[in-house]
Amino acid sequence: MRTNKLTPMLIPPHRESNDALVSSMLGNVAGCIEILNSGATEREQIRAKSRAVCAMLHERRDVMVSYLSHRYGERNRLYDGYFALIDRAMESGNDEVTRLALESLLQVYSAPFASGDDFMAQYGKINSVLGE
Repeated sequence: MRTNKLTPMLIPPHRESNDALVSSMLGNVAGCIEILNSGATEREQIRAKSRAVCAMLHERRDVMVSYLSHRYGERNRLYDGYFALIDRAMESGNDEVTRLALESLLQVYSAPFASGDDFMAQYGKINSVLGE
């Protein structure tokens, strides 16, 4: 007995259409690789710029801390001295010395820093470097 099955018809492949499809796919892959490479280059440029800016900031921080400690180191010594005096006066129960030391400490604390430092103005320009 013979059954009447439907057999799928295979469409014969067209060599030209397959070649065009492969060529198109290879072109797309090449385009993706090019985009990935350019993205990697841009990311490396950003990392390099970030490292350079961080190194500059660390260097400037060290210079700034050194400058401030030399320029205003006397103030720090006064703070330390007044706090040590306050501690000793409180331990001995001398309220008058404690009061005088606190008043002196407040005078040193409330005294304005020297203005007109060109050094400080130079460090205020850091935003122009970061904006490049």
